[in-house]
Amino acid sequence: MKKIFILTLTLAMLFSCSACGKKEAEPRIDPNSSFAADLTDKLFAIQQNYHSGVAGCSLRAAALAAEVMDIFTQGNPSEALIKDAVKEFAETLSGDAAAEFPSQIDAIIAASELLTAENGKDLLDSCGYTGSGYPWNTDNMAKCFAAMKLS
Repeated sequence: MKKIFILTLTLAMLFSCSACGKKEAEPRIDPNSSFAADLTDKLFAIQQNYHSGVAGCSLRAAALAAEVMDIFTQGNPSEALIKDAVKEFAETLSGDAAAEFPSQIDAIIAASELLTAENGKDLLDSCGYTGSGYPWNTDNMAKCFAAMKLS
C-alpha cells in the first residue's frame, strides 16, 4: 500500500513539474485589432514578394510602401505599436528569411521616402497603385516608417 501511495505521489509531482514548462510570451500587440492584422499581412507580403535586385523591385517596393502608408493612415498607430508589430513579425522568421527581412524593410522605408518626396505621385502612378490616403501626411509617415526600422 505504501508503494502505491509513493508511486502515485511521485507521478503527481512529475506531472505537475512538466506543466511548469516555459510560458509562451504574451503578444505585445492586440492580435485582434484590425491594424495589427493589416500590418502583419503587409509585412508578410513584403517578406514574400519583395526581393532586392530582381527586375521591377523598386516599383514593387513603392507599391508595398504605398499599401503600408494606407494602413498607417487608416489605423493612426503609435510608433510603439508599429515597432512591436514589426519586431513580433520578424521574430517569427528563421534562416534566410530572418536574415533578409531587415533589408526588405529598409527598401520599403526608402521607397516610402521617395513616395512622399516632390515627385512621389509619378512613382505612385508608375507602380500602378493609387493609394487611398494620397497625399499622405509626410511627417506622420516619416515617424511611422522610422518605427519600422529593425536595426
